[in-house]
Amino acid sequence: MRYTNQEIINFILDDIEANPRKLVEDQMRDQNFVSLFGGKSDHEIRGVILDYPLNANIFASVLYDRVISKGVVEGLNTKDKFSIFRHEELKNASRWYRIATDVKEVNVFDPNASPIPKTQSRIGVCYSDEPIRIRIDFTFSPQQLATAFESETGLSELLSAEMKSVRDTANIYRNQVMIDKIKSVIENNDVKKGVLYDLSTFDSNIIEYFANGTNYSIARDYLNSLFNTDDTVSSGNKVKQKTYLEYIVDTFKIKLLDDLKRMSEPSRDFNVGDSDGAYMRSLNKENAVLIINSRLATLNDFYKKINLNDYFVDVIEINDTFIGQTTSFGYMIVDKNFFEIRDMLDTTLDWTNPKSLYTNYFTHIWFGTLTNPFVNAFARTITLL
Repeated sequence: MRYTNQEIINFILDDIEANPRKLVEDQMRDQNFVSLFGGKSDHEIRGVILDYPLNANIFASVLYDRVISKGVVEGLNTKDKFSIFRHEELKNASRWYRIATDVKEVNVFDPNASPIPKTQSRIGVCYSDEPIRIRIDFTFSPQQLATAFESETGLSELLSAEMKSVRDTANIYRNQVMIDKIKSVIENNDVKKGVLYDLSTFDSNIIEYFANGTNYSIARDYLNSLFNTDDTVSSGNKVKQKTYLEYIVDTFKIKLLDDLKRMSEPSRDFNVGDSDGAYMRSLNKENAVLIINSRLATLNDFYKKINLNDYFVDVIEINDTFIGQTTSFGYMIVDKNFFEIRDMLDTTLDWTNPKSLYTNYFTHIWFGTLTNPFVNAFARTITLL
């Protein structure tokens, strides 16, 4: 839904009356806004903005505080690929930690047993990384604001475009941090892992495809000698052969379901835990998340082998899949608490240049990530060379 310019202006005027500012400087700015723009048409507001640069700054500053920061205009929030790992915000911008407790031991009843405990509780603690701090700069020029009032919904369109750009920028950066984090836990052996495919003996087109290349021709019918019925090469001893692509997708389906079924039972085989041994956990439809190579997901979608959403609470596709020089990311099955993202600061400040009377805005976003080794996670990689 697009709000008209007048609807946005009226919302600001009502908000100023209902929620007065406490600081004198903010009160003066709101009063100036009411005096300059209250009760005026789009054409009159356009003229006031262009008349004097400081008028544009007053308009833009109140617009941000009263409209943008309150999420009045739709379209300002964009899709966050890793939202499943987002937890509540931490306002104090500090590191945080996670505590995990193991399952307890089961002892056979002994009426003569001593009541004095002989075992210690195993508690695991993991800490978040240092906060990442980024800044995104933007501004509203008098020309932008004035042009917005040439259309009935121009201001709403301007806000949606400009602020969506800011949010997109933040999400793209945050998502890349998470992708690098995913690859780093595999590279640093912070997660249990196995091999999905060893493509070093496969057709070069398959290798090029999973190396995120563009010069491949995987649509051809590549016959795979692995499907011979015995060790002879006589064509009479061969069954109907499958294409490389079907072999790739069938292998993916079998290994994925097998991994998921094994992880659904309580075990110590799928988490790193502490030095004494991994903590016992299990996965189910409510907490299992699949992170998958987008090109592998494409092949699965094409052959319609398995509906991934039937087995996982969320499915995340990633394109940046290289791990080192000869390995590509295949997929990772994780507990939704394995990764954790927390925003620590998300605020926008403004500064007006007194020489040229323009205002710049600075959006500061601080966030941190955590990897919890005490919950289940298992990754499979693709060997390219």
